[in-house]
Amino acid sequence: MEDKLIEYSDKIVEALESGVDFAGEQAPILIQEVLIYYTIFHSIWSIVGFLFTCILVYIGYRIFKTEGFDPDDGDDWGVLLVFVLFSIPSLAVFIVNLINVIKITVAPRLYLIEKLAGLF
Repeated sequence: MEDKLIEYSDKIVEALESGVDFAGEQAPILIQEVLIYYTIFHSIWSIVGFLFTCILVYIGYRIFKTEGFDPDDGDDWGVLLVFVLFSIPSLAVFIVNLINVIKITVAPRLYLIEKLAGLF
């Protein structure tokens, strides 16, 4: 009975040691994959925000170029307000995600620490 207990405890210790070794070997690869994933993720959202902002500015420019802008007309101010209200959030999406891409590129450890702090 004691022999079986010693044998099982040796197997458990061996499994734990191999698990620690495996985790130690895989940690740098995992960190690299996380950084690549978030770089691509924030880059895509940055591009989407930038394109959406450009499209809105272009559409607004084309509307006011063809229709003309009359400051006395209340409808023109409404259209301008709609374009501004939609452009600001898309510009914010662009800026926030661009800052994250720069942070990952310039200071990856800082980004990882902020990500880990956000988990707790």
